[in-house]
Amino acid sequence: GFRQRVQARDDSCIGTGKCTKYGSCSACPDGLTQTDEVQLDVFITPGMDDDDTLKFDGVADEKVGFQTGDVILHIRSIRHEFFVRKKNDLHMGMNIPLRDALIGFSTQIEHVDGRHIDITRHEVTSCGEVHVLRGEGMPIRMSPGNFGDLHITFTVVFPSVLS
Repeated sequence: GFRQRVQARDDSCIGTGKCTKYGSCSACPDGLTQTDEVQLDVFITPGMDDDDTLKFDGVADEKVGFQTGDVILHIRSIRHEFFVRKKNDLHMGMNIPLRDALIGFSTQIEHVDGRHIDITRHEVTSCGEVHVLRGEGMPIRMSPGNFGDLHITFTVVFPSVLS
C-alpha cells in the first residue's frame, strides 16, 4: 500500500462552509485533508518492457478545489548477471576455449526462467559469431505462447601456452 491525502468530511465545518483554509477549524488540525492508506493491486503481465506504465485513475492525493490525480507506475527491469534484454530478445556472451571453437562442443546454460537449455555446435565457431535460439527470449506481450529469441555471442579464448 501507499499513503495518500484524501478530503476529510467533517460536517461541523466543511459541510457548513465554515472551514475555508488550512488550520481554521480546531476539529480539523491537519486542514481539509487527512492521510489515508490505500492498497493497489499491481499486475505485471509477461512481456512488459522497461518504460511500460501502469495507470491508476483518480487515486493520487486529493486537495480541495482540485481534481484528484492519477498514480502512474513505470516498469524498470533489474539488471541480470548474464542476460541483456532488447525488446523481446535476450542477448548473452559465452567464452569458449579454442579447442571447442575448432571441433565443436555441447554445454548447458540456465535460462532466466530457471530452465536448462542445451547449446550444441558441431561446426567451427568464430570469435564474435552469434548463435540464435529461436523462441528462447522473453514472452511477447499480448501474444500468448510466443517468445523472442536468445542471441549468444561467442568469444574464443586462446591458450597462453601451446602443449
